[in-house]
Amino acid sequence: MTCSKRKDEVEIDDCDGDYWNERVIVRTDEQGNQQYAIHEVFYENYRPTNWTKEPVAPIGDSFDELREAVEHFRSALDAPILFEVKGSDGNLSLVDEEGCSS
Repeated sequence: MTCSKRKDEVEIDDCDGDYWNERVIVRTDEQGNQQYAIHEVFYENYRPTNWTKEPVAPIGDSFDELREAVEHFRSALDAPILFEVKGSDGNLSLVDEEGCSS
């Protein structure tokens, strides 16, 4: 079963490791400058497989929805940071601070 729900809205066992959430991703440009931003990250079998190209912003159709979105962003700040790296094959992947796929 593939879930299109946030990790914090489902029991992990309900999705077989397929879910999404917001995470802080660090990108490094050619000059070595780092940029920290919040992105949506999509997982398959508990591993990040896709993420938004551009950072995301909190948004809602009401003040309460905006508040909830901001709380999800706050959770992203509490989770381990992910780093976008380019492999020898030229493909991008996300790794944690120790260089392991999350």
